[in-house]
Amino acid sequence: MIASDRPAPLLWAIGTSDYVDATYHEDEQRRGEPDSLYRPVPRSLDTVITALTATRVELERRQDNPSTTDLRALLHEASQAAADQVVIIYYTGHGEAFGADGYSLITTDFTKPLRWTTGIRGTDLPHLLVKRRPNGDIDPHRWRAGMPTPCRGSHAADLCSRRQHRAG
Repeated sequence: MIASDRPAPLLWAIGTSDYVDATYHEDEQRRGEPDSLYRPVPRSLDTVITALTATRVELERRQDNPSTTDLRALLHEASQAAADQVVIIYYTGHGEAFGADGYSLITTDFTKPLRWTTGIRGTDLPHLLVKRRPNGDIDPHRWRAGMPTPCRGSHAADLCSRRQHRAG
């Protein structure tokens, strides 16, 4: 299959700027400060969507302020795309490293005392981004994923996953 015969890559743009945990929640006064994520997160999503859809990439999904359950479901859904489909997952919002607990993406419903059940732990991403068979087993012949890289500056994290057919 040559590149032009492949389906257009799909973009899943996801961002969190509204939080219940007081550490990340921004009141009206805080939202006006230069390092606030309240306005930049939606702008970042808009910028990425505009830039990528100007190429051959198609916007499949935009999700603002997902809960932990919503983000897990979105990542799982994206992982189930067809074997020859490339899916780009872009995530922006707070993220934080918690010592021995590791790095977490901070979702809308994240709370520090329950960080092992709220937010998305970095160690969970490979399990969420893998193509699975109906019985739950990993399908090793379908695709491989690139892993996320933390964004430089603030607590944001960009999450990109490139899905491609694994040559058999």
